Formats: sequence, C-alpha cells, structure tokens
Amino acid sequence: MKIKTPARQERKRRKLMKRISGYFENAKTTPFDERKMGIETESLLIYKRSDQPISFQTSQGIFSCLICDFGWEMRETKNGKVVKIEKGGFELFYELGWNNFELVTPVFHVCDDEIYSKNELLLAEINSAAQKFGAYVSNMSWDKDESNTLIIPDKRDEIWLDLDGNVLFGLGHIACIHFNIDLVSIDEGMDFISRLLPLYCDYAWPAEANKRIWQNYLRGSKAQYQDGRYGPPPTSFAEYCNKIASYRIVMNVIDGELKIADPQVEFSQCENLNLDMFLRSVWWWMRLRVRNGKLVLELREVSRTLPIKESFNIIRTELNI
Repeated sequence: MKIKTPARQERKRRKLMKRISGYFENAKTTPFDERKMGIETESLLIYKRSDQPISFQTSQGIFSCLICDFGWEMRETKNGKVVKIEKGGFELFYELGWNNFELVTPVFHVCDDEIYSKNELLLAEINSAAQKFGAYVSNMSWDKDESNTLIIPDKRDEIWLDLDGNVLFGLGHIACIHFNIDLVSIDEGMDFISRLLPLYCDYAWPAEANKRIWQNYLRGSKAQYQDGRYGPPPTSFAEYCNKIASYRIVMNVIDGELKIADPQVEFSQCENLNLDMFLRSVWWWMRLRVRNGKLVLELREVSRTLPIKESFNIIRTELNI
C-alpha cells in the first residue's frame, strides 16, 4: 500500500494542475489587431394572447416557415424533428426548450458592426415567422413559467434529464446573451474577468430571475452539484484551475458515448476525462474556453434588457478592445 507522503501528494497536485492549465496554455492565441468575436442570442418565444410559451408544434412551424419563406436551410433533424437551421453562417437551434431559440453568429472582427445588423435582421425574420402563429420573439430574461418544454428528440438528449431530474425544466424558460471573444493570452483573459465582475454588478447581470432559477437547479438536481459551479469565477489563473479540479465528474464521453458518471468521481481520479465536456458543466459567468483550437473568453448571462450592440459596447469600453 502506497503511503500518501506530502511530497507524493504535491507531485499529484502539480500533475493535476498541469493537466488543466495545459489545456488552456496549448490553445492558439490571437494577435490584438486580429481579435474576433461571436454572439449567442437566446430568445423566448411567447404567444401574444396568452403570454404563454409556444407549443412544440408552433416551434416546428416557425422553423418550416423560415425555411420556406425566408431562405433558411435545414441543417439537422432528429427522429423527424427539425432541430437546427442555418442562413449565411448564422445557426438557429433549440436551447434546451422548444420555446427557447438560440441564434449563433459566425465570427466577425471585434470592430465589425455588421455582426449586429445581420443578427438583428435574422431575429426580425424569426419574429415575422412567429407572428404567423400568433407568437413573438421576446426580449425577456424569464417567461414566468417552469413547465416542461424540454426538446428531447433522441437518447443522447434524454441523458440530461436522467442526470438532473425535473428541476431541469426551469432552465428552458430563461434567456440571455453570450459573447465569445478571442484572447491574446491567458493573462489577458484573467484581467478581463477581474474588470468585468464589477461591471456585471453595475448592470445587474445576470438577471435576478436567471440567478434564482440556476440556483434552484443546482440545489435541486439529482446530480448534487457542488457549490460554486454557477456564479462569478476566480480572478487568478492558479485559483481558476484549482477550483475546476475541486469539482466532481458528473458526466463523461466514453467510447464516443455520453454517459452519466456513476458513481461520481473526483477530477483527479478520472484519467480519460473529456475536458471540454467537463468544462461545460462549470457555469461561471465568464469562463475560458478553447473553440476550434483557439483561446476564447466566453461572457455568459448578459441580460436581454439592453440592445445587443449596446451591451457589447459597454463591455468593449471597459476592456478597451
């Protein structure tokens, strides 16, 4: 039996930290003048007369209308259900619930205002299609509903409900904006986080309803998530990596299949961890990501209350980018 000496424990700790830090350190960084960005806009779809979330049939009708009348193209179906469409590099798909559409832009240079005009044009098309079914695209952060609108077209999607239980329903009724920004370095990313935390406080990001529903989700999930997996992130890279390493593995990709970890294991005990999958279940308001091999800062949970361009200009001014 191996004795856990302080020296051995320290070597194990360093190896673990290198595993996490190396994931980000090995990502490609971006020169300052080549920085690009992308936007993810979540929108709740509501019936005008009842102020209730749209039905699944209506959501499919909106997708069909966008394809037939507005020139969108089908990109993915599951069991006969349309789940993703695309136009000009912009993708539209369900964000957990059939009443919550997520519009994702391609990347644009951070100074290119065309990203906003094209994004708004496509949101207007979605709204026009919704109006044909007596619905509209809402800018609300929460639709004041917590019913089951989960879109679960196949077995792979069912696993999330198996993991969390019915508390997952609430996440299908909140919406926000995410910005993804290329980074010059990890240090820049951590500096951005430090500067943005007070800004989030000033503008009440995330919205109070979103925070409440996320906190209810973490407390009520069958996965028994540890505290801190949602909220403000650490502001030093060392603590950022340490905090990640403190969380248990709840789900992993094994032999190409997404599976629930049963029993859950500590990060240090999982040798074949899909790190990108794991990091998606650490829902900090700002988080480092590696997208297509590039180091990115994801700014999550920006409220829908302000126009998208105005929100990002506030961020740009604070970060001087």
